[in-house]
Amino acid sequence: GELLKTDYSDSCMDYNPSTGEVYMHSCHGAQNQLWYFDGALLRSRWDNKCLDFQPMSKNIYLGNCPGSNTQHWTWIQAVHGGQRLHTDHDHGRCLRKESDGNLKM
Repeated sequence: GELLKTDYSDSCMDYNPSTGEVYMHSCHGAQNQLWYFDGALLRSRWDNKCLDFQPMSKNIYLGNCPGSNTQHWTWIQAVHGGQRLHTDHDHGRCLRKESDGNLKM
């Protein structure tokens, strides 16, 4: 598994297994911060659940893996040279960190 870090701070994508919430947190490298691609599915090393996106609330969370297009993720080259993570459900949006640290689309 790999840490997924933002270019703008020393934060990593993290997962709370009790709530399913996905957020940015200081990097510590535990299993709940390690991710891997399984085809287009982005899974947590903690429990193999899939990163998912709720289209109405724009919330990012981890859940079971039925393989819907809200769970298909792609890296897109960003203008500044980094990469952005997009869901196949809505290529016009990318992952973003809210002021409370939670991730939304």
